[in-house]
Amino acid sequence: MAQVNNGIGIHDEASDVLQSLNKNAEALRAGNKQARDAMVSDCFRLVASLETPGEAFMRIMWTHSIYPPVIRLASDLKVFDLLKDAEGASKSSVELAKAAGADVRLMSAPPQVSILGITDKETDADSFASTEFANAMADQTYKNTLGLMTPYAASANLTTPEYFKKRDYRWPEDPMDTPVQYPTGDSGKMSFFDMMKRDDQFKGLEGLMKVWLNGRPHWSDEGAGFYPIRKRLIEGADKSPDAAFLVDVGGGHGQDFPRLLANVPETDIPGRLVLQDQPHVIAEITESSLPASVEKMGYDFFTPQPIQGARAYFMHNILHNHTDDKCKLILKQVARAMKKGYSKLLVWDVVMPDQGAGTNVCCLDWEMLTFYATSERTETEWRKLLQDPEIGLKVTDIVHYSRYDQDLIEVELA
Repeated sequence: MAQVNNGIGIHDEASDVLQSLNKNAEALRAGNKQARDAMVSDCFRLVASLETPGEAFMRIMWTHSIYPPVIRLASDLKVFDLLKDAEGASKSSVELAKAAGADVRLMSAPPQVSILGITDKETDADSFASTEFANAMADQTYKNTLGLMTPYAASANLTTPEYFKKRDYRWPEDPMDTPVQYPTGDSGKMSFFDMMKRDDQFKGLEGLMKVWLNGRPHWSDEGAGFYPIRKRLIEGADKSPDAAFLVDVGGGHGQDFPRLLANVPETDIPGRLVLQDQPHVIAEITESSLPASVEKMGYDFFTPQPIQGARAYFMHNILHNHTDDKCKLILKQVARAMKKGYSKLLVWDVVMPDQGAGTNVCCLDWEMLTFYATSERTETEWRKLLQDPEIGLKVTDIVHYSRYDQDLIEVELA
C-alpha cells in the first residue's frame, strides 16, 4: 500500500494512476479503441491504491461473493425484466416484490439494494430505475449464461481449496476430475461437456460466448487494427461458387458470423461460409439467428474434415478447452484438409503474455483449469503445439490486439 502523500490523503500511486487514466482518456478521444480497456484497468488500480487492506479484504471476500447469487436471484424474480419494461420509470421495492410474487424484504434487504445500486439506478430511498447493465440482464442470452455460471463456476470456485487439499495440491490431469465436478459429486464420472449435456446447459455455454464477444473487437475488424482479412484472405481466394471461403469449426450457434459480415459485406465474400458443430448443437439453431448465406453442417472435429481446401478454417475458443494430446488430434484433421500455399488456419484464442495480462484473461485462465484441466497458453506453448512435426503446420503470424483480449494466430501448412 502506498504511503500518504503530504498528509492530505492522496496516495502517490493514486496520483500516478490518475495521470495514466487521463492519458488513456485522451487516446480514446483520439480514436484509439484499445485505450478503453486501459482506462478500465486504471479504474481498478485507482480503487486498489486508495483502499486499506481491510477494505480490500471485505470487498473481495464479501462484496464480490454476494454478487453472483443475488444477481441470479434478481434474474429469477424477473427484476431486470420489470425495470426494463418500465422504460426508465422508477419502481419501488414494494412494486417489484408484488410483481415478482416475492417477499418485499428480498427487494429491500441490504444485499439486494447493494446489487440494485450497482446494476440499476437508485432514484430514491426505495426506488430503482433500469440501467444499460440491467437491460442487458433482461436479455435471454445473459439469462442463459447465468444458468451456466452460478451452478458450475460459482460453486466450483468456492470449493476449489477443498478440492486441492484432498488431492495434495496436485495440478489436475484428468478432465473428468477437475474442480467443477467436485461440488456436484461427478468426479471421475464425466467431463464438463458431459455435465452440460446432462443438465441441458449448452445454451449457457453459447450465451457465455456471445456475452464475451459483446462490445469486444472482432478478429475481422480491420478498422480496429485487428487482422487484415482483405489482404490475407479475400485477395487470391477462389471465387468459384462451390469453393469454401471460411469454415467455422466448432462454431456453436454461429455467433461469429454476424460480426464477420458486419465488417465484410456478403458481396465481398468470395465463396461459401460453413458452420460446423455437433449435430445436436446445429439442430438448436433457429433460422432467424444465423445469416441465410451460412451453411450448417453437423461435424465432430475429432474426425476427418469433410470440407477440403477451404481458404480458411477458423477456431474460436476451441483448443483452449483441450489438453495438448486432444488438440493434436483436432489439428491433424484440419491439416489433412488444408491446401498448401492457399489454406490458412485461424485460431482466435488467448495468448498469455509473460507479464501484465489483463484481469479477465487471467480469470479465464483459472476457469480453464476449473472446467477442463487445461490452461491458457503462452506464445511459446502455442508455437510448440501448432508446430509439432507430427501435425505439419507452421505459425505465420500472431496478431496481438491488446492484453485484455484474445489474439489471432495465423497458421499454414509447413
